[in-house]
Amino acid sequence: MPLSQSTVRAGPTARNVYDLILGPARRSPEAEALVFLPTARLEDDPVRLTRAAFASGVARAANLFRRLDIGHEDVVSILAPNLLDVQFAFWGAETAGVVNPVNYLLSIEHLSEILRAADSKVLVTVGPQTYPEIWAKALEVGRRTPSLKAIVTLGGEAPEGALAFSALMAGAGDAPPRPDEARAPGDRAAYFHTGGTTGAPKLVVHTHGNQVHAAQAAAESYGFNSQDTVMCGLPMFHVAGPILLTLAPLSAGARVIMPTPSGNRDPLLVKNYWRIAEHHNATLVGGVPTTLADILRRADGPPPAQDPRRICMAGGAQLAEGLQRGFETASGVAIHQVYGMTETAGVICAAPRSERPPPTSVGKPVSGVEVEIRHLAADGSPGLECAQGEVGAIFARGPNVTAGYHRSGGGLEPVGDAGGWFHTGDLGRFDAEGWLFVTGRSKDVIIRSGHNIDPAAIEEVARSHPEVADAAAVGCPDVRAGEVPVVFAVLRPGASVSADELKDFIIENVSEAPAKPASVILLPALPVTAIGKVFRPALRAEAVRAVVTERVNAAFPAQARPEVEIDQAHASGIWVLIRRGGAAEGPAWSDFLEWISQHTFEYRLDDSPGAGSPRPTT
Repeated sequence: MPLSQSTVRAGPTARNVYDLILGPARRSPEAEALVFLPTARLEDDPVRLTRAAFASGVARAANLFRRLDIGHEDVVSILAPNLLDVQFAFWGAETAGVVNPVNYLLSIEHLSEILRAADSKVLVTVGPQTYPEIWAKALEVGRRTPSLKAIVTLGGEAPEGALAFSALMAGAGDAPPRPDEARAPGDRAAYFHTGGTTGAPKLVVHTHGNQVHAAQAAAESYGFNSQDTVMCGLPMFHVAGPILLTLAPLSAGARVIMPTPSGNRDPLLVKNYWRIAEHHNATLVGGVPTTLADILRRADGPPPAQDPRRICMAGGAQLAEGLQRGFETASGVAIHQVYGMTETAGVICAAPRSERPPPTSVGKPVSGVEVEIRHLAADGSPGLECAQGEVGAIFARGPNVTAGYHRSGGGLEPVGDAGGWFHTGDLGRFDAEGWLFVTGRSKDVIIRSGHNIDPAAIEEVARSHPEVADAAAVGCPDVRAGEVPVVFAVLRPGASVSADELKDFIIENVSEAPAKPASVILLPALPVTAIGKVFRPALRAEAVRAVVTERVNAAFPAQARPEVEIDQAHASGIWVLIRRGGAAEGPAWSDFLEWISQHTFEYRLDDSPGAGSPRPTT
């Protein structure tokens, strides 16, 4: 197989997202499409929708948005948790115009920037009687968005100044789009915000063709059919929630479970996770690595009954081998990773259901998508393809890849090169069987529990401290969150602020919770490149060394502590060299090895049996 990995398939039969939803409804109208769980209590009754009812609801929502003067280029923003009506609003907005799903956990300032960048015309949100904090945000954001013409609230009567979604739905017919209203593959369907939980937002443009291809390719890889039930615990503002866990299974005739408005963030859902999966015969479960860690540690009850069709989908961040091994051992459910990002409609690679993926592999390129591993030149431009097994920058090309970021007025900022290749910002390698392994990132973004964090905003706060001369933030591997921000700071001459005091200052002044640093490390100077730029790989390595050293100091007495350093023999990725020295055999050493195996960085043991050999990796 060539190093440029790809699979060829026939083009999609659906021209737009509504066609994907309508097809299964016409074939089996009375089959269940969606099951909404208002709470995670097993005794509470779910809300069930047939395929016909779901398609009817999407058509009604599209018609109500047209009545609100939403045309093909007009934007409907959604600021709400995973309520059942959000499904109608989301797909209805795409059928009539362009949907802009927004993370309701963001600050008012950031939300306002997103809606202004999108030129939003209608805002769908929740009322004060059920979600007062979100409603308060929506009101203020509405005041700051000049293009906004209407606010629509979900659930019950609308407060003053808003329109009730339920009343609008009741007055809208469920006739499908007329031929002149039907969307074409190249029409815009969605603007997903990216660029971090802090910093200036970027709006990724999804066309109907992008989403249709991504959904059908994912459905093909995971072999979805009418026998499947998929647990969708990710929010609709996260690209995997609507595309991979809703549209993909629905398009193949599978059933989707929406477990509570908070999804995988609901503590009771995590506690009852396996009971709920068993009760509803879920054949696909999972989420980001943080969710898997929470399920592994907090879910009650015995492991789920073995089901030959049940698998766990994991994505959104690197999955540590130790976490994968622990989850699979405890649950008996195999993990099949998916790899993608907002710019690729959520999917580039997936681990096919029909195959047993090697540990930590993110899968193989899905149908119609090409992936290349290339060397990067000193200026960051792509060079030659890497040899098999060699680590390089991951590039992708296919019908799922966005044409660019939205510019005010309808323009586009391209994301790919002249040949259509998109640089993912990740590093990886292919093995001989075509499995892709992600080994790190070449871009600076920090990903904490699926949240993209722009380090620049953290650095700006750190530099605002009067005793700080310079600062840089990087991601440090974390067992639960995937990564956490760590700040390196250089103090001004004569400064007396401590690392803990500076950490408290940054935490107090960084507005978004995921961007609050886990630690601050003081340095005499930041490492820089030959042209004076901060050399972040060295800081990432130092952050890893500091974390491992802290663990060693806590686990071993001074006379038996292993030495920890960064193994400079490895040019790609971060390798920790652990010189065992006088560390004795026993529970402390075993516990330490188990702890370190759960991280995404590599390590090498010295002065021990097998010294000089890396841990077993794929």
